[in-house]
Amino acid sequence: MSKESSKTTKQDREVPGVALLYKAFRVMDAVAESRTPPRITDLLAATDLSKGTLYRLLQALVDRRYLRHDPSDQSYLLGTKLFDLAHTVWESFDLRSAASSELIALRDRLGETTRLSVLDGYEVLYIDQVDATSELRVASAVGSRAPAHASSAGKAMLSKLEPVQSSEILSRLDLEQLTPSTITDEMELRRHIDLVTARGYATSMEERVQGIASVSAPILDASNRPVGALTVTGPSFRLDWDKLDAIGRDLIDAARRIAGNAGMYTQPFSVSTPPRPKESIPDEVSCAYETRAIQGEGPLWVPEQNALYWVNILEPSLNIFSPDLQHNKVVRFPCMLSAVAHTKTDRMIVATQKGVQMLDLQSHQLTPFSDPEPRLSSNRLNDAKVDRAGRLWVGSMAIDGTPGHGSLYCITGDGSAVAVDTGFAISNGIAWSPDDKLMYFIDSGRNQVFRYEFDLATGEIGRRDILIEVPQEAGRLGGLTVDRDGFLWIAHYDGWAINRYQPDGKIDRRIPLPVPRPTSCIFGGPDLQDLFVTSARIRLSSQRLSEAPLSGSLFRIRTESSGIAETPFEIN
Repeated sequence: MSKESSKTTKQDREVPGVALLYKAFRVMDAVAESRTPPRITDLLAATDLSKGTLYRLLQALVDRRYLRHDPSDQSYLLGTKLFDLAHTVWESFDLRSAASSELIALRDRLGETTRLSVLDGYEVLYIDQVDATSELRVASAVGSRAPAHASSAGKAMLSKLEPVQSSEILSRLDLEQLTPSTITDEMELRRHIDLVTARGYATSMEERVQGIASVSAPILDASNRPVGALTVTGPSFRLDWDKLDAIGRDLIDAARRIAGNAGMYTQPFSVSTPPRPKESIPDEVSCAYETRAIQGEGPLWVPEQNALYWVNILEPSLNIFSPDLQHNKVVRFPCMLSAVAHTKTDRMIVATQKGVQMLDLQSHQLTPFSDPEPRLSSNRLNDAKVDRAGRLWVGSMAIDGTPGHGSLYCITGDGSAVAVDTGFAISNGIAWSPDDKLMYFIDSGRNQVFRYEFDLATGEIGRRDILIEVPQEAGRLGGLTVDRDGFLWIAHYDGWAINRYQPDGKIDRRIPLPVPRPTSCIFGGPDLQDLFVTSARIRLSSQRLSEAPLSGSLFRIRTESSGIAETPFEIN
C-alpha cells in the first residue's frame, strides 16, 4: 500500500474534528505496545508527532493519570486512570469473569483469602478478591498495588516474562526493604525468580508485611506470557512453608483452568499424578531417611566416606546422608544445583544453573570451574555423571522445561566443555554399561532412553538409538544407574516405582514405592547392594500427599544385584 493510500485510509477511519484526540490515542498505544517503558525519543519515533505536540499531549495525559512518568529514567508507563475506567466493566472482562469461580472455589476449599492481579509496570495491581472464611483475614486489596519484588504475585508473573523483558524490569525495580525478609539484592532476586520459573509458583513469607504469607501462580496466554496471577494469602501462622508448597500445585491447576475459561492455552506443568496403585510395597523397600525435599535428585555414593550425597534442586541444598548415624547434613546455596560428583581431593564438583562449579567441603565456597552455556541464562544444568576415565558428562535444559533447549556435554579435567549432542527437553539420567562400550542418556521430556556407542579411551560417542520408550501413563523416566550385570534401574516419576530393564531394553522387574515421584537412584552401602532412591513432593496435590506422606524422603531398596562404584572426577 502506498503512503498516500495509507494516509487516506487512516483519515477515513478518524472522526472529523477530533484529530488531537487521535494523536493522544497514538501516544497511549505507543506506550502500551512498547516492550520496555519508552522515553521521549522512542515516542517521537513511534508516533511521528512534532516534539511540541508530543510534550503537550504527554503532560495532559500524565495530569489526567492516563500515563505515568518515571523521573528516574524519564520513561512513561500506562497510568492508573485506565484501571479506574475499566473497573466498572470488569464483570464482562475475560480474565476477571473467567477467574471468578476459581477464586471462590479456592477460598471455599482452603478457607483463605484469594486474589487476582495483573502486572502494571513495576507493580502488582489487585483487581479482584474473595475474603477468607475465618474472622482473622487480610484486608481487601482490590484496586491497591504491591511492589513486584516483595509479592508472590509479582514474582510469579516476572518468572514468565521473556528474559529480556524480565531483566529490564528487574534492573529498574526499587528493591525497597519492607520487612526483614524482603529480597533487596538484585542478583539474589534474579536467582529467586529462576527458582519460581522451575517450580511454577511463587511464595512470599512475610516479605511485604510481617505476619502475612502468600503463594501465587501465573495465568498464561496462548504465547505463554503472563496475563495475571492467582494468589492465596493469609496469616503466616496458618500458611507455613509446607502449606504454601501444597497450595502452589492447586494454584497451577486453577490458573490453567482460568486460561482455558478465557479461551487461552498454556503448556501445563506436571500437576496430575495417578492415584496410588493397589499393590503392596516389598519388604526390601524401606525409608532410609524421612524428609520433605521439594525435589530430591542426583544421589551419589562415596564409599570412602560411607555417605550418600544428594541435592534438593528447588530448595537449593547439598545433602550428606550417613546411613550409619542416620544423620543428614544440609548445606544451603543461593542458586539451583542439580548433581554432584566427587574428586580425589576435599573438593566436590557441582552442576548448577550457572555452570559446573568446584565446592570446598570445608568452607562450603563455590568456585567456577566450567560453564558450557555462558550465554544461555534461561537454561540450567541438570543430571551429571563421571565416566570411568574420569570425565564429567552433564546435560542441560531450559529452566521452564521448554523442549529442544537441552544439550549433552563432556567436560574434562581442565574445564574444557564439548557439546556432543543437542535438542533435548529434560536432560536426565546418564550411565555406562559394565564393559564401557555403551553410554545411556535419558530425555525425560520425550520419555526415552538413548543408547550411544561409546569409546572410553577417547570419550567419543557414536551411533545413537532409542533403547527404551514408555507411554506417559507409565510415569516419566527419571534418573538411572546400571548394575554389574548390565541391567538398568530407572526411577519412574509419577509411576510410583523403580523399574529394572534388561540390557536389550525389555522390562525385567517393577519395584513399587510408597511415593509417586521417585527421581533418581544409585547403588551404595558396604557391598553396593543397597539401591538408594531420591524423591520429590513438588506440585503434588493434598490428596496425593495424604496417600504418600513420605514424598520427598530418601528410600533404600535391598537388592541381590551389585552396583559399580562411581569414579572420581579427574582434575588436571
